[in-house]
Amino acid sequence: MKNFFIILIMKILYLALKIVGKNGGNFLGKIAYNWNPKIFQYFKINCPIIAVTATNR
Repeated sequence: MKNFFIILIMKILYLALKIVGKNGGNFLGKIAYNWNPKIFQYFKINCPIIAVTATNR
């Protein structure tokens, strides 16, 4: 039940940031992880994870 409320709060914060015109980036994930370090166990991904990094010039 605790994880449900954490995810709900993160979604509300995401919408608030979107309305203000800001991009949350990994900020919301950091907050969720600080509140419950095991929260990411509840997300299942059935595909390989591909990380793409780049720089802006």
